[in-house]
Amino acid sequence: MIGRLRARALVWVVLAAAGGSGCWDSGGDCSDVPPCEGKVLNTCVVASYGESISSIVCEGACIALPGYSPFCALDDEPDAVCEGDPYYPVCDGADLVQCHAGYETKREECVAGAGVMLPPGSTVTCVRYPFLGDDCVVLGEPDARCEATSDTSRSHFCDGVVRVNCYGPRPLSTVRCSTIEDCMASTDEAPGCK
Repeated sequence: MIGRLRARALVWVVLAAAGGSGCWDSGGDCSDVPPCEGKVLNTCVVASYGESISSIVCEGACIALPGYSPFCALDDEPDAVCEGDPYYPVCDGADLVQCHAGYETKREECVAGAGVMLPPGSTVTCVRYPFLGDDCVVLGEPDARCEATSDTSRSHFCDGVVRVNCYGPRPLSTVRCSTIEDCMASTDEAPGCK
């Protein structure tokens, strides 16, 4: 496995934790500076010596919305893939997208990193994991034992007591089970398989 293919830390998370929007209304050093000036994101920093402004230039757009700390987005318009403001990253085709307040804040193509050797016939793609956040993963070479009804269907097969989980026609992951009966269980969380 090539592990995580991207960092999940985002500038807006750090800025929201450091700044907060309360000091904009304090009447101090930050009160005359708007949170967004074009693509420039201004963050009010409160320290023991008082308030100061920290500014960065956003790659796409600076967004200031009621109820949210100002943040950088890739575009000045909300994106349909971010509808519902998902907390975890989401797949958009083979891209992994991080959202905030309905806007894309980060987009990365799922590819193997420089110098990473993939097994023959394998590929890297974005896989949907309900309730956990989507992720970039390595899928093995297509295997006829994967009962694919579509490119994103889920199935599994047993190779002895090893349960092979499939994503479409390709193996996704393996777990060792205590017995063949545990391996053949129809649930995703098969008892006795770790």
